[in-house]
Amino acid sequence: MNLEDKRVEKAKKNNKNNEKNIEKNSFIKGAKGYWEAGWKRNCATCLIMFGISFGILGIGIFITGTKFNYLTIAAVLGMLPAARTLISAIMFYKAKAYTPEKDLYEEIESTGCCNIIYELYMTGYSKSFAVAALAADEGGISALLSDEKADAEGAADHVKTLMEQNGFKGRKIKFYKTTEADKFMARLKYLAQNGNDSSDNTELLELMKQISL
Repeated sequence: MNLEDKRVEKAKKNNKNNEKNIEKNSFIKGAKGYWEAGWKRNCATCLIMFGISFGILGIGIFITGTKFNYLTIAAVLGMLPAARTLISAIMFYKAKAYTPEKDLYEEIESTGCCNIIYELYMTGYSKSFAVAALAADEGGISALLSDEKADAEGAADHVKTLMEQNGFKGRKIKFYKTTEADKFMARLKYLAQNGNDSSDNTELLELMKQISL
């Protein structure tokens, strides 16, 4: 087994370990199943928060016989974070519609590429971009879109601007359309053979998480 094969095998083992950790906690941004988990979490939180607010409102009316009381103010204030949670639930609901098939994840893992994150929903000034998977290397990032109607060039321009604002200048950015999955896999195999596990790549992936839902 040559050096490149050993590197690929090592990456595959790391991916399997990461997969076990991800399965335990899909609430982690960048993990498989994040969109579905985020939607369920926000729905549950939203129901609880609205329930508490309406409960406080009802108690206040029951005790005082009128809605003009301090508990009504507390209930209204409690609905503000509940409303924000509702908006997040709606965003996750839109995102989870683009969840990739399990076969795609398995194919990505088989490439042996390190430093990959999944299920990123990026919101631009006029459009949103659902990303199935994204890998980073010293040259930049490579990503596969989940929405077949998404504007790959627009997504690349949006991410490039944010990267440059955060000190990642001169990097190449390539977003592959859903119809270009084979090219994306070929890119991942290339990265696996040449190594893409530096700390700088990890910092870039963290930035991608920060600019995503």
